[in-house]
Amino acid sequence: MKQGESLPISNIRLDGGTQPRATIDVEAVVDYMDAMAGGAIFPPVVVFYDGTNYWLADGFHRVKAAEQSGMEHIACDLRQGTQQDAQWYSFGANKATGLRRTNEDKQRAVKAALLHSNGVQLSNRRIAAHVGVDEGTVRGWRERLTAEIPQSSTRTRTERREEDATRHPHQAEPRLRGRRSDLAVARNARLRLRHIFRSLQYGGHAIEAAGQQGHRGEVNSQQESTQ
Repeated sequence: MKQGESLPISNIRLDGGTQPRATIDVEAVVDYMDAMAGGAIFPPVVVFYDGTNYWLADGFHRVKAAEQSGMEHIACDLRQGTQQDAQWYSFGANKATGLRRTNEDKQRAVKAALLHSNGVQLSNRRIAAHVGVDEGTVRGWRERLTAEIPQSSTRTRTERREEDATRHPHQAEPRLRGRRSDLAVARNARLRLRHIFRSLQYGGHAIEAAGQQGHRGEVNSQQESTQ
C-alpha cells in the first residue's frame, strides 16, 4: 500500500463497477474545481492495482474535478487488490466521510453488495455494517433479489436462523416456547425419578431395620423359655 503516490489520471479505470452512486453531482465537481484552483489539498483517491489495471474505488468526484481542471496526475492511496476488491471497498465508501450519499446511492450500494461474491458469504447485519445502512434495508433488498443472489454454504446456520427470527418473530417465538416446554418436561421427569429412587432407598432401610428388630424379639423369647 502506497499512500500519496501520484498516478496519471488517464491510467485510472473508472469502468470497473466501483461507482455505487446513482449519478455524479455536477455541482460538487464544480465546487471541487474551485477549491483545487484555490490551492486546496484533497485526500488521495483510493485505487486498487491488480498488476495490470488501476481500479478507482473511491474519489470519482475528485478525479472528475482534477480532470476538468486540466490536471494530468492525482494523488492516490494505492492498494494491492483485484477489481472485485475495489468493488467491495467502494460499497462502503463515503458512509462516514466525503460527499453525502442519497438514499438511491445507498440502495445501489446494498444491491451491489448482495450480488457481490463477498456479500454472498455474509449475513444481513455484516453487509449493513460494511455499507453503512440499517439491517432492515439489507433484509428487504435480499428478499427482493432472492432469485438473483447466488447461494453460499459458507453462511452459517446461526446467521440464517438469526435472520429468520428477525423476519418472522411470530414464528420464532413459538419454537422457543416449545423448546422451553420440552426442557421443563424433561426436568420434571428427572425430579420424579429422583423422588422414586429415594423412596425405594429409604423403604429398603426401613424394611431391613424392621427385620432386625423382629429377629432380636425371637431371640429374646427363646432365651426366656429356656429359663
